[in-house]
Amino acid sequence: MDLTTISASASILRVPAQIDKCHVEGLQFIAEVGEFVQNLSWKLSDDLDELHFEGHSSGLENLFNSRWWVDCWIETVARDNDITVKILTGSVAEKTIIAMPLAIKSYRFTTGVQFIAQDVSDYNGILIHQELAQNLSPQLVNKIIEHVGVLFPNADYIDLRKSLLGGFSPLNGKVRWQEDPDQAHHCTLSGDWEKDFSQFIGRTSRRNLKRKLKKLKSIGEVTFGEIETRQAKEHAIGKLCEWKEKQLEELGSANIFSHGPFNNFMKSTVQDSSSLARLFGMFIDGKPIALIHMICSPKRWFLYQTAYTSEEEGKYSPGFMLLLNVMEEACRKGVPIFDFGWGNEPYKLRFASQSLPLHHAFLPLSLKGHFIYISKSLMGRVKKFIKSNAHARSAATFVLRIMARAKAEKV
Repeated sequence: MDLTTISASASILRVPAQIDKCHVEGLQFIAEVGEFVQNLSWKLSDDLDELHFEGHSSGLENLFNSRWWVDCWIETVARDNDITVKILTGSVAEKTIIAMPLAIKSYRFTTGVQFIAQDVSDYNGILIHQELAQNLSPQLVNKIIEHVGVLFPNADYIDLRKSLLGGFSPLNGKVRWQEDPDQAHHCTLSGDWEKDFSQFIGRTSRRNLKRKLKKLKSIGEVTFGEIETRQAKEHAIGKLCEWKEKQLEELGSANIFSHGPFNNFMKSTVQDSSSLARLFGMFIDGKPIALIHMICSPKRWFLYQTAYTSEEEGKYSPGFMLLLNVMEEACRKGVPIFDFGWGNEPYKLRFASQSLPLHHAFLPLSLKGHFIYISKSLMGRVKKFIKSNAHARSAATFVLRIMARAKAEKV
């Protein structure tokens, strides 16, 4: 069927205004959303370049679908875990208007389809042509995900996490949605660091920071700077992963840093010459005591990972001081947005001028898929309750720390 001549029969592509046509590079079509999705020309490909079609919208998820980022993930995490990668595209009149980077994960008894690199990316999403993006609706998103299920008949479920949906709320149907307990946070920089700093940091905090910096200076020469040589980057990333693993282990938290493939992924992100990743450090006598892994574009600096030493120097907030130093550099370079990414850590909430909800979409495709959905849904609700309740959060942290200590003593 020719999409340009489909007549409307039910709900029309609409959001936020009620419209009856969608324009994509001169094409016009009108369609019920299910009919529209079914009649696109769909293709599964191994070609990562399919992600970067002409006219795609410039959402935050595009950063984590860049060729550099996906290549790093494929060469490390995907290869070590035997994950199959496919790029799904939907087109009309040979023009791509939808693309989805998908990974097929086979476990012992189940097979799932998810976003490429969704475990290591803070934002995920369907890539949409900028004209179609203006008409994106929850009904359309659901129909696209349902069609993914049709194209993967051997899968037990579709599991798409940390999705940004823009200005609308998801709609439950065959696709089950759940809001992530954590949000994504960013702050706006004015270009005047003295002004921003006075807004971010109160007088008492400034006095405390000066006192802590004085203590660090009594230990040795304190410096801040970007790490630039290949050898220094490799050493610094190894140190960052070591610190992060230890900190998460002590908290009893889920610890991706205990997995070699992820650490290899981290190293690869800073070695690629086309990389947007940059490493910053705080040093005493040339020895790193805090490190930050940033992803930097002209209009947005994104904080990906940060960690600091567990030795004596770590008692004096080196991670926080380094963060302020990096924010200052971004501000002085005219970067308008400093993005803290996914997670509700207190320091992110302290600086955030805007917080964005992230959503988890799950489509069961078999009986096993339904059981997995029930399990994940219950876990998600428990996690959300714990994170939203101070007493429950404190109790859970206490129990996890006891379990972590017991495990460490056993080893």
